[in-house]
Amino acid sequence: MKRRRKDMKKLILLFSLVATFSGCMSPITPGSPRIWEERTVSNPVSSQGLELREPLNWFAKEFLDRYDIFLPAGKYVLEAEDADYLYFGAPQKVGYVVAKSGALPDSRQLAGGIFLAKSDRAAHPAGAYIAWDDGKRLLLMRFDYAFTTQKGKRWTLTK
Repeated sequence: MKRRRKDMKKLILLFSLVATFSGCMSPITPGSPRIWEERTVSNPVSSQGLELREPLNWFAKEFLDRYDIFLPAGKYVLEAEDADYLYFGAPQKVGYVVAKSGALPDSRQLAGGIFLAKSDRAAHPAGAYIAWDDGKRLLLMRFDYAFTTQKGKRWTLTK
C-alpha cells in the first residue's frame, strides 16, 4: 500500500512537470514534419521559378497541438539560396496557424514560400519557410514524398 501511494505521487509529479513545461516549451516531436531551422541565405544565381497550381495546406500534429501553413497557388519567384536549398517566395503572404490545446489559435500572415533541396544530401527534400531576422530564412515545415511526387502535376519548376 505504501509503495503504491509512493508510485502514485511520482506519477502525479511527472504529469505536473509535463503540464508545466508543455505550456512553456514547444518541443518538436521526432518524425514530425515541423522544423525550426534558421538559415543564412544569399541572392540566387539563376532566375528559376516554381508554379503551385493549387493552394497547399501542410500541417503537423503533435500531441494536442496543430501547426498549419497555408501556401497560395501561383508563381513563386526564386528569391534566395544557400549551400543546401533554393527559396521560392510566394506570390502573396503565407498563412501560419498554431493551435495549442486549450488556447485560441494564433494566426499570422507572413512573407515566405517553398524551399527545395539542391541535392539528396540535404536534411529535408522540400518544405515551407518564412522570412526571418536579418534577411535569414526560417524553415518551418518539411514536405515529404506526398509533395515531391506531385512535381509536374500540382507544381512545376519554371525557367
